[in-house]
Amino acid sequence: MNPAAGVWSLNATNYFGFRFLAADALTHYGWGSMIVGAAATTRSIGEIWYENTAGTGIAVGACTVAEPASIALLASGAAGLLALRRRRRVVH
Repeated sequence: MNPAAGVWSLNATNYFGFRFLAADALTHYGWGSMIVGAAATTRSIGEIWYENTAGTGIAVGACTVAEPASIALLASGAAGLLALRRRRRVVH
C-alpha cells in the first residue's frame, strides 16, 4: 500500500481517515474503506465510521455495531441463564 495522498492500490480495499465539523461545531474523526477495482476509476465506498465523541480519535476497523453472530451468541447465553434461573426457582 502506498501511503501517498490520493494513491489507491488496485484490486484492493483501501482505507482513509477524515475529520469533520459536526452539528455541535466540534471536530470529529472517522475512517472509511474504498474498494478499488482493476482501474482507478472503478471504485466504491465499502464502509464509513466516525467517533461520536468530539476530539477523540478512532482506529481503522473500530466500530460500535456488533456482528449478528455475536448478538445471537449473547442472546442464546442470556436465554440459557434465564432458563436455568427459572428451573432453580421451581425446584426450591
